[in-house]
Amino acid sequence: MKHSFNDPKWFNSIVLRVVIFNIIILFVILLIAEGLFRILNIPFDPIETPSEYTIAQFDKTLGWSYIPNKTETQTFGLNEKPVVMCFDENGFRVASPNHILSKEEPSILFVGCSFTMGHGVSFEESFPGKFGLYPEVKYQIINAGVQAYGTDQSYLMLSKICNAFNIKYVVYTFIPGHLRRNINYDRRLLYPKTKFLGTKPLFKINNHGDLVLSKKPIRYENYIHSYFFDFLKIRIINKSHLFDMYSLDLTDRIIHRMDDFCKKNDARFILLNWGGEKYFNYNDIPTIHVYNRNLPSSWYSMIIPGDGHPDKKAHEYIARLLLNFFLKNNFL
Repeated sequence: MKHSFNDPKWFNSIVLRVVIFNIIILFVILLIAEGLFRILNIPFDPIETPSEYTIAQFDKTLGWSYIPNKTETQTFGLNEKPVVMCFDENGFRVASPNHILSKEEPSILFVGCSFTMGHGVSFEESFPGKFGLYPEVKYQIINAGVQAYGTDQSYLMLSKICNAFNIKYVVYTFIPGHLRRNINYDRRLLYPKTKFLGTKPLFKINNHGDLVLSKKPIRYENYIHSYFFDFLKIRIINKSHLFDMYSLDLTDRIIHRMDDFCKKNDARFILLNWGGEKYFNYNDIPTIHVYNRNLPSSWYSMIIPGDGHPDKKAHEYIARLLLNFFLKNNFL
């Protein structure tokens, strides 16, 4: 029986077969590509170990947190400065081993990333530790900063521990790097050569405009994903700024969620903005802008050589800035 292109049924049958054949070919190609990427370990090649890797553990809520009662000496920067890092029973950085934080003493809670934790400096040299040494400060200092945290993890840390202590003030330190962290679920997409424990929590703004937790952390051994599509994601991330506005909006929502949480728990929320006034110049949230007109001329040299994190002079400047802010607003 002869058919012609004028026969709709015959033509549709041929088109369907071609489409199915091409889908099968595409699937096979993707399957082969996925296999090759996994064999060659592309795009992930964990040859670098961040300083937090040996002192942290996987955390099903936060992604990672410091190991309780852990003490370790690490070296930082070109000068390989040795720094002793001690963590208490809660995994918070403290001045010395076996230091026990009081549950009842009025406290100031610091949350944030490595800038808050004091990467590369001693506890006393970090701005939370330095701030707590001023005689005007009568509060217990709780440093719950964790390296590589974003705004999202800082909020979850705050909500996790706020009611366990007598928190009067909460200081969250924002840096611009948090914007990218807040829209990232798998840190390897940002640092493919670095070894990590697992994914991180991820918030999103849903179709109703509400802030919701969309993904929880997963250990990498339990994380199902495609190496090939992760390779494509990395290429897109490195060459695109499509998510910048979304990240600003998302981060703003999380910051206000932190402020609301503090108000409900009789604590005062303070934003330490280490990113400049173009970020989150609030009227409704007490804010300290690090990059103000009185910034010292030597500020940009106050970094750990070969590391990039703030050195002890920078931390001392921030501690003084924080003290002046507290005194000006009668918080002490």
